[in-house]
Amino acid sequence: MNNNINYISWKEITNIIKYIGSNIKITYKPEIIISIVRGGMIPSVILSHELNIRNIENIKSIETLNDEINAIKQKPIVDKNINLSNIKEKKVLIVDDILGSGATIKKIKEEVKKWKPKEVRTAICIVNEENWEKSNNTNYKDEVEYIGKSVRGWVVFPWEM
Repeated sequence: MNNNINYISWKEITNIIKYIGSNIKITYKPEIIISIVRGGMIPSVILSHELNIRNIENIKSIETLNDEINAIKQKPIVDKNINLSNIKEKKVLIVDDILGSGATIKKIKEEVKKWKPKEVRTAICIVNEENWEKSNNTNYKDEVEYIGKSVRGWVVFPWEM
């Protein structure tokens, strides 16, 4: 296993999110952003300004048992008290900070689709290729439409320092 730790600065994450936003602007016109709590919250706000979208919803999902590096993971648990009735027939963009195994984004997409949006796309700031490869035999680009950067190893975001 690679013990590489990737520290991401505020400047770098802002540039990554702006890059994602520029790609979204030319290919998709989301009406609502769904932020995956906690990691997707800050990227969602920055992206909402970049895309001029004021409508943001949050979905809470827990996969790691704590915030330690390489924390033990469990099957993602999604808050069942969500009400996304306002996304029906709308173009939705799901945003998260990182894609590892892909379990969280897959689970969130399943939950969001239950509310019958017109279209669902996903944006991820950083992909941990190492974790993806351990958990999947497919390309992560088949799962996520907008990707800011790919790395190998653990990622520490500026809001986690």
